[in-house]
Amino acid sequence: MNNMTTVKVQKNQIIAKQKDKVRKWFIILEGAVVQRNSYARIVLGKDAVIGISEGDWYLCDYIAGRDSVLAVFPYRSAEDLKNAIQGQASMRIVTDEGKVIYIDPYVGEGYDLPADLILVTHTHYDHNGVDRIENRSPDCQIITWKEAIQNGEHQVFDLGYVTVEAVEAGYNRWHDVSECVGYVLTFSNGKSIYVTGDTSTTEQMPDMAGMEIDYAFFCCDGVFNMGLEEAAEAAKLVGAKHNIPYHVTARNDVFFDRTMAEQFDVENRLILDIGETLSVE
Repeated sequence: MNNMTTVKVQKNQIIAKQKDKVRKWFIILEGAVVQRNSYARIVLGKDAVIGISEGDWYLCDYIAGRDSVLAVFPYRSAEDLKNAIQGQASMRIVTDEGKVIYIDPYVGEGYDLPADLILVTHTHYDHNGVDRIENRSPDCQIITWKEAIQNGEHQVFDLGYVTVEAVEAGYNRWHDVSECVGYVLTFSNGKSIYVTGDTSTTEQMPDMAGMEIDYAFFCCDGVFNMGLEEAAEAAKLVGAKHNIPYHVTARNDVFFDRTMAEQFDVENRLILDIGETLSVE
């Protein structure tokens, strides 16, 4: 599958012409694009998608309304675009009791330890590679967004060695709040970790400061989720003692970008590269 790229366009530049064959899909990251046909001119703004509903041919002309930045996906179908939603949110936790927890399995090679708990934040395949974890303890539990949201209520799971509290996630066109969760894990030593999952700022985040979270992981790819600036503001709302950027790219060939991570401008920032270990103490 080809990679997402970005392109800068100047005002009045033609992006796509009516009746041209659809070979690219665009998301407006900055600026505006005018959708022009014989009977109307519609101005599309940030996060609007060009091509998602076109079928085989563009239905109208698309012209840059001002200098703009677009994300470009060279795919042929809406299903391909959906499958392009990439993330790097996989992690493994070993508790003081020796229990092994995997969260959003997808990338990495560290799936050798037998799983006691597998947490999945939502259905996208880059967060839901449960089949990668073949080695599981006899009483391994799997908690997905389906178990985490019951009758519209976010659930709490007390497993003894860890308490898992599901919290809101989503709030953007790619991630429905009713089908996505984040998790706050509180361990037997009293320390806690928050993983946002794929999300923009949620309504719950201002209330999470009262949880006194120790380590918070914030997604910040800026394409399918909140970007670096919004993630920094979200970190201020949550008020964790340490803030860690993850899911920092939307590419499917680069799973961590330290240059991007270093632009996560927030107090008490930690940066973890692939394979690095964090001691929660």
